[in-house]
Amino acid sequence: KDNAYRRQLAAWYEEELGALSSQLVRHAAGSSRHLCQIRVDRRDDLMVFLNANNVFPGVHYKDNRRFRMFAGCRGLTPAATAHSDRALSLPLHMRMRHDGVVRVAELVRAFHARST
Repeated sequence: KDNAYRRQLAAWYEEELGALSSQLVRHAAGSSRHLCQIRVDRRDDLMVFLNANNVFPGVHYKDNRRFRMFAGCRGLTPAATAHSDRALSLPLHMRMRHDGVVRVAELVRAFHARST
C-alpha cells in the first residue's frame, strides 16, 4: 500500500513538472519509489531556492569517490560523478498530498524559468 502511494506521488510529479519531467530519474516498473529525483544543472542553487520557500529536498546519493577511502578511484566512472552532481531528491513521503506535489513542482518550474 505504501509503495503504491509513493508511485502515485511520483506520477503526480511527472504530470506536474510537464516538460521538465524529462529530467526526472526513471525507475523500473514495480520500484518502491522511495525517492523521486530530478537532474538539474544548478542543483545547489535550486536547493537554496526551495529551502527559502520552506521546501526541503535531499541529495541521495553522493558519488563514493567523494569520500577519502575511494580517492584513488577518481575518474573511473564519469557518469556516476555527473549524476551525483546533478541529482536532487524531491520531497516524497507518506503524509504528502497532491497539493504538496503541485507546490513543489511549481517552485521547480519557477526556478527553471528564472534560470534560463
